[in-house]
Amino acid sequence: MFGRVVLKRMASEGDDHLDYPDRANLVNSMCQLLKTARTPLTGKWRGYGLVEKGWHQLDRLTHILSGHLYFEHCERKAIRLQLLSDLNRYRALRERGEVLNSKQFATEVLDALAKPPTHWLVYFGVHHLELAGEIAIGDVRFVHIDDEEGLAEAFGSYGREVPRLLCSVSVVAGNEKLALLRARRSADMALALIRQKVLYGFAAKVYLDQVAFGLDGTYAWRVEREYFSGWWPVQEHPLEMDLSAQNDWTESLKKLSECREVCCPEIRNRVDTALEWLDIAAHTENWRITLTTVFSAMEALLVPENSGTKAAAVTVRSVAVHAALDKRFFHPIEAYNAYLSRNYLVHGGVTLDMNEIDLTALAEDRKTWAFRVFSDYLLLVATSGFKDLREMISYLDTQFGDKVCDWLTENGMKKIVDEYQRMLNV
Repeated sequence: MFGRVVLKRMASEGDDHLDYPDRANLVNSMCQLLKTARTPLTGKWRGYGLVEKGWHQLDRLTHILSGHLYFEHCERKAIRLQLLSDLNRYRALRERGEVLNSKQFATEVLDALAKPPTHWLVYFGVHHLELAGEIAIGDVRFVHIDDEEGLAEAFGSYGREVPRLLCSVSVVAGNEKLALLRARRSADMALALIRQKVLYGFAAKVYLDQVAFGLDGTYAWRVEREYFSGWWPVQEHPLEMDLSAQNDWTESLKKLSECREVCCPEIRNRVDTALEWLDIAAHTENWRITLTTVFSAMEALLVPENSGTKAAAVTVRSVAVHAALDKRFFHPIEAYNAYLSRNYLVHGGVTLDMNEIDLTALAEDRKTWAFRVFSDYLLLVATSGFKDLREMISYLDTQFGDKVCDWLTENGMKKIVDEYQRMLNV
């Protein structure tokens, strides 16, 4: 049997009600941002449209709004661009001599962006599993397909065998993609609980092959009486890949392998550990797994076990690796914030008020970032001949740490510098 999902949109309560949570604080934040738009541009900021404080406040407000139920229907980039457009409009109106009430303007900007979230009811088809009667695990209900009218017809539209067991999840989200992500997480967690109970809740031994139930990635959602289908990528059968004609790529792979071979034993072991973590990250689309495994790989390469706070160490030293080879680097604040999200996950907390779409994009970006660091790390170690990890770390800290810290300070990231320096002085 194949897994499916039916996504049904239900009416939101109070669609015309704009008294959204934390509205007063958001308006105040927008007022502060408008204030920076009134600040004259001087020096290096003359051609940037906002003073340094303004850019930081813009990024902060964008971050807050992208994780807010009433604004998450917009993509993060769209929110930032709209706020920039409104700042430019505000400045242009003032330059024309119009008298503006900042609080009223800020309220109008935010109210125009705000949209009440929608309640969604999602039905996932579950394959390779049968349960007795209706079972509820938190907000997740397991029901049979004939228990609710219209479900059998909806799932039958795929042209495949109709699943007998469904997983029903109710979620609140600003758009369909977020609704599906949140519902999938709830469904996966419910299935994980069943899987644990099956594996370890019987007196007799149960094998992994007996808990192969799950979702296959196909889904549908209903608008009024019409159903629409879709899917997310699930690779059940590998595709053959012919790389025989990729000569430049092949030479680059050989060079990477040669660099790995000449590493000293201690660093070689850490490189192999990092590679195993990166491979786990590559095989998942779950941002929670990606963030934890990617940064485990970076810690294996860049942070000795007795180091203190590691977020700044990973951030500064990853940039130092690129700097040592005179190569371009990713924006350090993205590495730092992603590591903080990883910390929240590892210690059982919540993430930094970001929605799943942004976190999924962040995790995918970190995969590319991590492989770049990994590749440059191997090249640096191979060409420098370090005898152990401490020699390599000392080289990064003493030869390039100050330069990286100067760049971070100049670009408004002194908190990372302070944390990194405290770690060095412990």
